[in-house]
Amino acid sequence: MKGSHHQFKHPSSRLVITVPHPRKDLKPGTLRQIMKDAGLC
Repeated sequence: MKGSHHQFKHPSSRLVITVPHPRKDLKPGTLRQIMKDAGLC
């Protein structure tokens, strides 16, 4: 973790997903985009 964001790196590819580490819940659109970037939806 660096600053207010977490960075997750896929072990077998160059995919890096950056997720904000807020003090409150993520907005639905932000969560949806993170899931889309990660290939989960």
